[in-house]
Amino acid sequence: MVSKAKSDPERSRISHSQRSSSREIKFKSGNPKQPSRKKVSQDSVPNRHTSSEVRTSYLLEALFSSEKGGWIFDLAATTNFCRDKDLFSKFKLVNNQTLVGAVDNITTPIKGKGTVHLKIGNVQIKLSNVAYAPELRKNLLSGPCFDKNGASFKGSKGKIDVFHSNNELLFTAKLINGLYYVFPEYPCASKCNVQNSKSANIKNVSFSAENANTWHKRLAHTNVDHIKATSNLNCVKGLPKLKGNIDVCEPCKEAKGKSVSFKPIKKIRSKKPLELIHMDLCGPFPKASIHGHLYFLTIIDDYSRRVFAYPLKTKSDVFHTFSRFQKRAERFLDRKIKCIRTDNGLEFINEQFHNFCDELGIKHERTNIYTPQQNGVSERFNYTAVDGINVLLKDSGLGQGFWSEALLHFVYTWNRICHLNQCKTPFELYGQGSYCIYDSKIQEFLRVFSGVHYRKFRR
Repeated sequence: MVSKAKSDPERSRISHSQRSSSREIKFKSGNPKQPSRKKVSQDSVPNRHTSSEVRTSYLLEALFSSEKGGWIFDLAATTNFCRDKDLFSKFKLVNNQTLVGAVDNITTPIKGKGTVHLKIGNVQIKLSNVAYAPELRKNLLSGPCFDKNGASFKGSKGKIDVFHSNNELLFTAKLINGLYYVFPEYPCASKCNVQNSKSANIKNVSFSAENANTWHKRLAHTNVDHIKATSNLNCVKGLPKLKGNIDVCEPCKEAKGKSVSFKPIKKIRSKKPLELIHMDLCGPFPKASIHGHLYFLTIIDDYSRRVFAYPLKTKSDVFHTFSRFQKRAERFLDRKIKCIRTDNGLEFINEQFHNFCDELGIKHERTNIYTPQQNGVSERFNYTAVDGINVLLKDSGLGQGFWSEALLHFVYTWNRICHLNQCKTPFELYGQGSYCIYDSKIQEFLRVFSGVHYRKFRR
């Protein structure tokens, strides 16, 4: 297809880009023998030429440019031009064709056409029907060829980005000495035997069968080490031996990303009960309990890890619940609460709560904003408690309205089992002695949650 000459030689051109996965994209150049179907103004083209002449507005730049190793990207050229015959993987001679510039009718002969493979970053591009013009000092990439195959361009700040039809970046061309340059590699050159496609399109993307990036995508972005292990063990037919490592997978980074784990610090555990109390509120639950509860408050003693859980109807009940716990715990242990640790929830950050702690001399530690890890003891237990509630309800067959009963049962058993780095149960460490789960003499033991019970009426 004959190029549409432009009156402004400084039109945007195209770009270079790196893709995260290696691929080959095919482009077919316009046919120089066919005249343009679009009207061309007389001002932009000094003279008309025969259909065997190919026109470009950047012939002067291609003839006299001295930038080494680059391809000029030109939106005014209707055909890709290459001056190096060794870069063609497929080649045939042509006769009586001429490259004609839009400035002063400068001409240069075209001596052949063929296929050229370029590699820009990790993107492999197949250019079909490329014109061979050995007298050019610089190769030309045709913008209209990319545009016809679905590409789009965006230029700003000395560069032009070229995008695939799916809006993924292909490459970027940088402005150097007034021209936009792309610096590709030549993975195939004349040694490759690649089949030529007459109907090549930008959407035709082919992957190497042994490319780890390809199989990473085919297998739903599974860990590449797992894919390689499956390949090496021959567990699946048709999976080749994968070579190399996967490039950075942007979708995996965006979809699987998570906050970096906090480094463990040497925490000084409390030496006696009530020296430090962890508190947190969990809720609201999707469905209120049969008693109307929507939240539960957890209070955890740092020394013993003894847990106290209180189902609540509203957040405003937090202060009164903690006040009752403070009186009962200090009376039972004959000790004073020294410090409490909470998040920045409004149920803990209010004047009433502040005045209460100030009067009793209790230190109130609060976490930083968006850092629940600083209150990790109670946060982690809340997750565990919710999981325990769901398991108990599922096992018992009871409805969601019994979640508060399931919570109390879970906490009751939790306090009577040794946990990590504990030689005694939280129940015993808190000062309540050892607990007997089962006594064969009196047949007293913990029962399964939701076991059948019969209410005894007085006669």
